[in-house]
Amino acid sequence: MASDCELLFIGEGEVQAKALAELAIAEVRRIEAKYSRYLPGSELSRINGLAGSGICIDAETHGLLQFAANCFSLSGGLFDITTAPLQQLWRFGYKNHGVKNRCLPEEKQISSVLDYIGFERLGIDSNSLWLPAGMSLDFGGIAKEYAADRALLLMERHAKSLGFDVAVLVNLGGDIAASRYPWLIGVEGIHAGCDSHLLKSEASGLIAFPGGGLATSGDTKRFVLVDGKRVGHILSPKTGYPVPDAPRSVTVLAPSASAAGMLSTMAMLKGEGAEAFLLGEGLMHLVQR
Repeated sequence: MASDCELLFIGEGEVQAKALAELAIAEVRRIEAKYSRYLPGSELSRINGLAGSGICIDAETHGLLQFAANCFSLSGGLFDITTAPLQQLWRFGYKNHGVKNRCLPEEKQISSVLDYIGFERLGIDSNSLWLPAGMSLDFGGIAKEYAADRALLLMERHAKSLGFDVAVLVNLGGDIAASRYPWLIGVEGIHAGCDSHLLKSEASGLIAFPGGGLATSGDTKRFVLVDGKRVGHILSPKTGYPVPDAPRSVTVLAPSASAAGMLSTMAMLKGEGAEAFLLGEGLMHLVQR
């Protein structure tokens, strides 16, 4: 998942925890192997390689596409998994994290890429997908959260079947799914990992988290510096450029990691309207600017 991951267990011994951990790790690795666009043998790479034709898909992929369709609709077209060509153009990958004065895409390059973006152009039914030629998908905004939810579900089911009384927290790079329990979560400050005198784990705030989902979207891990100005990785599919006046970080609590991830990203895409959006939705949140 290209991020630090951890599992926390409360209420059982080491043997039971290891058994549950093996189950969760296998599921997370399965989902990454299936839906990473960086792995040439993944299902997503197969789908992107067949653009321009009808593509057979399984029930799990159909479910993720339906979730992506809801994200697209609820965000007014801002949360769009067809922005993979834009991500490739801007190169906000971890290898380029914090790079200074890197050459940014030219306006004509961005304009040409926008011709291949638009979730509404996809054709989706229960077992097939039509992906227009030149387009590609990126599940980066939903797959990690989905993996966290799946790992938690499998562990809770297994523990229940064996009579375990355990609370579990799955943390995949800040996208969290957890059992009902009075957790206390520290949210990373926006300067963590950027200024050498600050510890990476330094928290800017603590959130009482009763379980469910918690996710953070922001630019602390993926950005470049151009003439001293920070350029974040949250791109608008409408303009092709980073969203102006976006918060540095948005953390949201929701019933699942998938829902929390969708809402935190959606808030980032709202730019200066992030706080108003979150308040309007009645969500427990923390915004850093």
